Amino acid sequence: MKETIMPSALAIDPILSEANSPSRRLYFLDNLKTFIIILVVFFHAAYAYAIYYSKDWYVVDPQKKLFFDIFISAAFAFIMPVMFYVAGYFGIRSLARKGQYTFWKDKINRIVIPWGLGVLFLAPAIGYMHPLSRNLHPSYLSYWVHYFFGKEYQSHGQVHFYFLGTLTLYFLALSLAYRIHEPLGQISDKPMRSLGLFFILFGLLTGLIFFCGNLVVGEELWAKIAIFDFPASRFIPYMGYFFLGIFAYKQQWFTASGYNPRLRWWLPLCVIFFILTISLIDKRSTNKIGMICFAVSYFFFCLTAVFSLLAIFQKRLNFTTSLLSSLAANSYAIYFLHYFVILWVILVLRGSPWNAFLKWFLVGIISNIICYLLARYALSRTPMFRTQVKSIG
Repeated sequence: MKETIMPSALAIDPILSEANSPSRRLYFLDNLKTFIIILVVFFHAAYAYAIYYSKDWYVVDPQKKLFFDIFISAAFAFIMPVMFYVAGYFGIRSLARKGQYTFWKDKINRIVIPWGLGVLFLAPAIGYMHPLSRNLHPSYLSYWVHYFFGKEYQSHGQVHFYFLGTLTLYFLALSLAYRIHEPLGQISDKPMRSLGLFFILFGLLTGLIFFCGNLVVGEELWAKIAIFDFPASRFIPYMGYFFLGIFAYKQQWFTASGYNPRLRWWLPLCVIFFILTISLIDKRSTNKIGMICFAVSYFFFCLTAVFSLLAIFQKRLNFTTSLLSSLAANSYAIYFLHYFVILWVILVLRGSPWNAFLKWFLVGIISNIICYLLARYALSRTPMFRTQVKSIG
């Protein structure tokens, strides 16, 4: 039976809860976020089959291909910027409409509590896959008490749950900024449409901040401050995308009077900066000139990739169906669960003689299906992940 394209209630989750407003339904942002979550599953599955990125991965497959290293490098550049951008866009909208108290009541329920539960219980189970897959068998309880929250925590940390902790910090910054300057939540009556210089400055600024972070702390260092765990050199550039989303909301992007990204400009630039970034990878640690060229090129690739995706989804996927709405409603729970699931699927398929590409594809498909079913029929019944998926005519 052919699926009907229709408007529907969208996900009630920490990023897109305000997309339910009847006055403005940006379905393409919901579909983009769903796509990114599905891509994240394939992204993390790729680590098991990469040559360089698999060195200390939780579960490693003996078959490896350079393709997966390139895929990881490319996807890593835009996955988190997209998620933080969307979070900022709907975050300011939510704060302005609900006020501080209701805003934080919702965020504590949907971000802070899942973050704490994930770090305490699911992250150690993920970390335990590292010794388990290598036939090292400390008891899980012993690992949880003595290893994970000791040296193991320093190397593996909060896994993907760091996103929720980092998002909490960004929302705190937004809340403080809104308290100091309440007009931050008001949309502009004269939105800017010519933004070429703005984007150039944004790309340069995020790249230079990334370069300075690499000089001070190194590209791979994760900062562990109190209960927070985040990539040190990327923390401020990622915050830049969060506040870029706020700026987009204020400037009425994606409306007739505001800015609308054009694929014919963004996609060629994305390809150029991707090629340039890949060619500069080996030079990023040779000298400061190589480091700064790589950093600027890398964050221009981030920027052009983000806006290429926005342009594609706004033009081609600005609608919803019952399936898309269901995926959107459960995408947050899929993200919450996926890491643990993919490691077990990788482990099960590790002994098969199939080539790496087939195994990676199967891991991604099977893991997405399992996580979706668990999300829809189990987690969606809890207050933290409760969803609403229905036609509204």
